[in-house]
Amino acid sequence: MIEDDLQAMCVEIHNGGSSGRANITSGGTESIYCALHAMRERARIERPEISVPEIIAPYSAHIAFSRGAHFLGMKLIRVPTGDNYRADATLIEQAIGSCTVGVAVSAPCWPYDLFDPVSEIAELTLARKLWLHVDACVGGFLAPFLQAVGQPIPEYDFRVSGVHSISADLHKYGYSPKPCSAILWRSEQEQKFHYHACSDWPSGPYLSQSMLGSGPAGATVAAWAVLNHLGRQGYEKIAEKIVRTKEKLTAGIEDIDGLSTWKTDTASLMIISAGLDIHEVTAGMNALGWVLWGNNEPPLIHLTVDSTEDDIIQRFLADLAQVADSLRAGGVHAVPKTGIYGTGISESEDHLPRWVYDAWKLIETPEQKAGD
Repeated sequence: MIEDDLQAMCVEIHNGGSSGRANITSGGTESIYCALHAMRERARIERPEISVPEIIAPYSAHIAFSRGAHFLGMKLIRVPTGDNYRADATLIEQAIGSCTVGVAVSAPCWPYDLFDPVSEIAELTLARKLWLHVDACVGGFLAPFLQAVGQPIPEYDFRVSGVHSISADLHKYGYSPKPCSAILWRSEQEQKFHYHACSDWPSGPYLSQSMLGSGPAGATVAAWAVLNHLGRQGYEKIAEKIVRTKEKLTAGIEDIDGLSTWKTDTASLMIISAGLDIHEVTAGMNALGWVLWGNNEPPLIHLTVDSTEDDIIQRFLADLAQVADSLRAGGVHAVPKTGIYGTGISESEDHLPRWVYDAWKLIETPEQKAGD
């Protein structure tokens, strides 16, 4: 079957061997929820004395871990990253308590495009018999091919002893249409905690592959088609183009007075500035038609790089230089409020979907909670 074939390819790419298993999901968020659910279910059987299971993750871990812990009745403990913005194994070890059931790390994390030290953290989780989940939603279908073309990618997949599960998005650098992701398991011993079968209704037994009752077959078929069409050689060629694109962008940005980049592990660029307000740079680029993401901690522009034609690269760099020149000359760009992750737009924009306005009225925002 197509789905069986797709699952096998996902396992093979992540070095799962003959024992590896996979399930197809609707996206990275659902894949992360599945991993958290499996952690919880294992704890219910092996450590029934725990009433509220705890997961430890670095501050840089995806926000889906916070939402998943909330929905599943778990507690997420976020610990600071090290000075290098990667997970700090010592701080994670110090946070482990009697209710800890698992640890989550990133390969790479979304905010900074940096790999956490998976092998180092796996040593301490193995020693304590804790579940280790690697969130490779961004890099899972890119990092293996960057490594194949000579980029220094650290080991993060099932080659690392102690990794129980991996989330990886096919609809990112797997280039399949949304919505399509995979949750990968080291073996059936991990996957068995994922499934939930029930029959307490008139229509017989029920079992689903993921948290959803049903999923779009089109996304699964499309992912299977793309993986078979490109193959390893195709993905490696794309990886080489991405490396070249990133090199050209990095060189161009470094030539702009007031802007610089920092070293990242895969395909994203982080643009920083010591002399310009980076949020004003973002606003200026938005005004020129470029939709850019950013972080507040620290302030930077987050640019996700794909294989891009030279004329587009040059147009982007020219516009970026124009905005920087304007700011150095005293120009001002209206700085939007913090962007809402997942929308590409800021809180202050007047074209937000109605549900967003309604939701903010109904709930306490993180800022309000912090002020209580």
